[in-house]
Amino acid sequence: MPVSALRPSPPPHSTETTSEGSFRALFEAEQRKSQRLRALVALGTALAATLDLDELLDKALTLALEFSGHDQGSLMLLAPERKSLTVQAAVGGDLSRLHSVIPVAGGSVASWVLRRKRPLYLEGRAESLTHVPRAYSKDLPSSISLPLLKPPRQAIGVVSLNATRQAAHLSPDDIEVLQIMANQLAIALDNADLYRRLQIKEQQLQEAATRLVHAQEEERRRVAYDIHDGLAQMLVGTYQRLQAFQGRRPGRAREAKEELSGLQDQFRRSLEEVRRVIADLRPSSLDDFGLERSLQQYLAEAGREAGWSVQFTFATGGLVLLPHCEATIFRILQEAVSNARKHAHSPRLLVKVARRAHHLVIEVRDWGNGFDVDTSRHAAGPGQRVGLMGMAERATVMGGAFQIKSQPGKGTQVMVRFPLEAIAGLERKNP
Repeated sequence: MPVSALRPSPPPHSTETTSEGSFRALFEAEQRKSQRLRALVALGTALAATLDLDELLDKALTLALEFSGHDQGSLMLLAPERKSLTVQAAVGGDLSRLHSVIPVAGGSVASWVLRRKRPLYLEGRAESLTHVPRAYSKDLPSSISLPLLKPPRQAIGVVSLNATRQAAHLSPDDIEVLQIMANQLAIALDNADLYRRLQIKEQQLQEAATRLVHAQEEERRRVAYDIHDGLAQMLVGTYQRLQAFQGRRPGRAREAKEELSGLQDQFRRSLEEVRRVIADLRPSSLDDFGLERSLQQYLAEAGREAGWSVQFTFATGGLVLLPHCEATIFRILQEAVSNARKHAHSPRLLVKVARRAHHLVIEVRDWGNGFDVDTSRHAAGPGQRVGLMGMAERATVMGGAFQIKSQPGKGTQVMVRFPLEAIAGLERKNP
């Protein structure tokens, strides 16, 4: 008889109890794995949703506390000079620690973690950790501090999680997941910092472009006045003297009379050209009457020349525009109307300048020939479609957005949206 046959069989309930315990442990292990995966996915989703620094820190700290089972936490970032840590986010406990500064050269747990670039998990006072020089002990059920590491293993801060009621009992796998979360946050913070610096540069460029446009308009105004007060007056005086001379000295020779008449005509055309240059440099009506009346005059003249029926709407709700912005808007509308006159062959024209919420919207629409916008962009060579490019560039410099819609046989619509904060002065108060 085999020896095994002599052994008493284990009680049936003992086997069942062992199997049940194994299954429970396996189920709990799988459940914890699922929690780790969900924590990483939740953090990734949260970090991808925003580039706002404060929002990133608060969300990441909250998710780390939820996963680890701790109830208090702080997020510390390394200062640019890399000599101190500043608490930038805090959850639970005494929130007066927010914005407090911790010297890197000190004996804090955070400093140790930052210098060693590895996590430190403590339970109780952790007096057995003699290799960790500390100026104080964390007398807590448990705590964990993790470095924020961005590639290539550059520490930019520390996340500290504390359990004040009962120990969290983190496994090595749990600590590994928390470190992955900390590293994900470090990369997101680096991206947020790059985005912030890019925004600052963009704002500086926008301000520089605005100053440049303002300076250009002021220079145009000065040159226009100089030409008007100097060259134009000299031409007017010379033309009048020629007229007076012709009136006092009847021509004895037909050729001399024709020559004098031709000279007068040349001076007249020169004077008209000078006046046109002055108007292009700085429409004097803007200084005299403002944008609305200047556009009314311009559109009335353009309508007569083109044979249009012009519908003009100006509804800015008392908004006062900065002078150089008025000039930019006038020039964009002037170019859009000029393009319509050259290419559209439309029976009517609609021009709108209207305030809508936080924007000033400009619209020029015709019901003429139209064109394929995509084909036009790709087919345009050097010097072609300069008008459209000019309008788009003027709008962009002032912080606006340029849009054009057109189809062959269905007309063209040009729209520009300017944010009010970029173009507006003070509100005009009604009496």
